[in-house]
Amino acid sequence: MAPADPGVQDKQDAQEHQPVWMPLPSRTRAHCAAAQDLKKHRLVVEAGHSRAGERLWSLTAAGLEAAAGELGRPVREMGGLARGAGRAGAAHALCVGETIWALSRPTPDPESPQSATDALVEAARMPSGFGTIDSWSTEVALLATGTWTMAGRGGAQAGAVLTAPEHGVPLLFVEVDTCHMDAQRIAAKLDKYMRFFKRTVKDGRNRYRPMWRTRWDVGGDFSERLLLPPLLLVFHRIGTRSPHSTWELVTERSREHWQGHRTEAGYRNYDGKIPLVFSTIDVLREHGPTAPVFHRRPR
Repeated sequence: MAPADPGVQDKQDAQEHQPVWMPLPSRTRAHCAAAQDLKKHRLVVEAGHSRAGERLWSLTAAGLEAAAGELGRPVREMGGLARGAGRAGAAHALCVGETIWALSRPTPDPESPQSATDALVEAARMPSGFGTIDSWSTEVALLATGTWTMAGRGGAQAGAVLTAPEHGVPLLFVEVDTCHMDAQRIAAKLDKYMRFFKRTVKDGRNRYRPMWRTRWDVGGDFSERLLLPPLLLVFHRIGTRSPHSTWELVTERSREHWQGHRTEAGYRNYDGKIPLVFSTIDVLREHGPTAPVFHRRPR
């Protein structure tokens, strides 16, 4: 039996995975042509296919720099590249994107297959979110050694980082889990977060200050400067592990990083501790981040 023509197979796959109400409009063909044009200029590369059969594209280093220029942001604020994500279907990278959407709740595109009126109605019904797409960085280095421009070994990467002070969220770190990773590995990453938060460097006045504050200026008086930004864990029910059981195990194995100590004055002190927050994509998608959808340790 002769092998199927790759071009025909690609068209069949695309048609199979299109929503039934959107039969490959010319707008989709234009987007594909644009992606091919970006590939020609070495700004993107084909990165495989998702589990649903959708073609995946990844920015190159030059593409990331070009995107930063279009958004008017420094390259270092854009985050890094999820290298090799497409080889396994990019499940984690796609879940990070969905999490960002669920937390920011962008206004629907009036040029979508829906009418402009439908889009506006949908926007009115949608719970509000935090920030915009410009407020996010992904694959951000948590440096154990090295500098912002040349990272050393021993660090990790944050899944996504949100800075939306206009919405009361000056800085939020986000980690996404697809319910495949065991709790011990997640807790081990929290160790790297704490190592990063504790690292100090000299500033322009030859004084030591936390390294993370040299990139994110969250302000605050002296007492507030002892506080650390929160870390949100968002679980996607793709794997077989239970989000709630994993959360309980993670908090138990990372207690030293979030548990405060009682002072002589009778209150608990959480200076130098990470506020650990948990939610699932299901409730975020349905209710939005301004609803009571979060569990927090130590509260």
